[in-house]
Amino acid sequence: MAKQDNLARALEVYKDVANEEFVKELIAAARVTEQRSCIFSPAVCVWLMIFQRLSADHSLSAAIDELRHGSAQELLEQNTGSIRARARRVSDSTGGYCQGRARVPLSVVEGITDKLTEALFPKEGNRIYAIDGTTLLMSCSDDNVEEFSQHKTRQGTSHFPLARLVIATEVTTGIAKRPIIGAHNGSKATSEIALVHELLDVLEDGSVVVADRLYGVFQVVSKTQELGLPIVVRLRETIANKLVKTRKGESGEQHVVWKASAYESKRYPHLADVEVVGRCIWRTVRRKGYKSFQLVLFSTYEKPLDEVVDVYRLRWNVEKDLRDLKSTLELDYIDSKKPDMVRKEIIAGVTAYNLIRKFMAAVARRLNEPIRTISFKATLRRIRSLGGAILSCSFSGEKLEWVLIDAITDVSSLRLAKR
Repeated sequence: MAKQDNLARALEVYKDVANEEFVKELIAAARVTEQRSCIFSPAVCVWLMIFQRLSADHSLSAAIDELRHGSAQELLEQNTGSIRARARRVSDSTGGYCQGRARVPLSVVEGITDKLTEALFPKEGNRIYAIDGTTLLMSCSDDNVEEFSQHKTRQGTSHFPLARLVIATEVTTGIAKRPIIGAHNGSKATSEIALVHELLDVLEDGSVVVADRLYGVFQVVSKTQELGLPIVVRLRETIANKLVKTRKGESGEQHVVWKASAYESKRYPHLADVEVVGRCIWRTVRRKGYKSFQLVLFSTYEKPLDEVVDVYRLRWNVEKDLRDLKSTLELDYIDSKKPDMVRKEIIAGVTAYNLIRKFMAAVARRLNEPIRTISFKATLRRIRSLGGAILSCSFSGEKLEWVLIDAITDVSSLRLAKR
């Protein structure tokens, strides 16, 4: 009974975020005629898509069972225009849910998840985002092949279409911004650099960007300057040599003015007269058992040299976050046959990931340890064993941690092994 009370409190928070007025505004902005009242409203469908990713088998049936017998049935109270919803008469067939989530505009899913994700972030402190890209496979259908195309190798054409996405995760909490998704191949193919431009537009003012050397190019650096976002990015050796020809000592820094090359000025005329003022920082890295190398960074982040290097060291966290998304949450393959549904599944999956991260924050606070010392996989296992305890979280204030801890015991077992 206590468990159901906790789950009901979680649904109250979700209903506050995805309230009827907010969803109607999103639908109006999408210029879609609002559907008649039914059980599978946009708010219900988005919630079930999130829960579907949290379930062990990610099936439609698991989502329907949650709606019929779990805490999600509380969402039906918002469907006041549906007689069946008010009477809680929900069929165990997945057809209605399948049609309902297909009807929800992509912009509505994005709007709800953006608002939820923002509510999950701590209110205090500056945000440092590590950005990176990856690829995801999807079901082979005519629509998906037309939109995303199939990957071609020397061995031939792969069966599954391939999507490219870039994502930004906060280095301390691990919470991710909504990813930007594009095609990896074909006529609609796009590069990670182009997708990163879209991603940078949604970051908050003053956020610090940390990136690997793929993004250490003038197009990205000039974009961060335009948006007022400090950046710490690793440079390729060729670019580093052009900015600083001689780097003395094992560690040092030099103020530089970065301008577009002749090739970049010709290809991107709007960058021809742009200058980015920053610092080149170099540090020789030595690790036992590995060959030493010189790390060269470009930074517009106004912190001492050692602090900038320490910030870049946090970039590795995004690699672990992508592993948790793709492997632990099994988001590496999307079993949807329509491009819009592929995008909705990915976005809902990232939102489910963020909910787990908030649960981990509650555990970390209970143990008085950093969030990064908590195991994502162990936490997900605990959540599934509790039958949806993640949904017992609140999204604001200190009340969150204590509501969550009420639903779990022995949180010390969720620590990462010390190796």
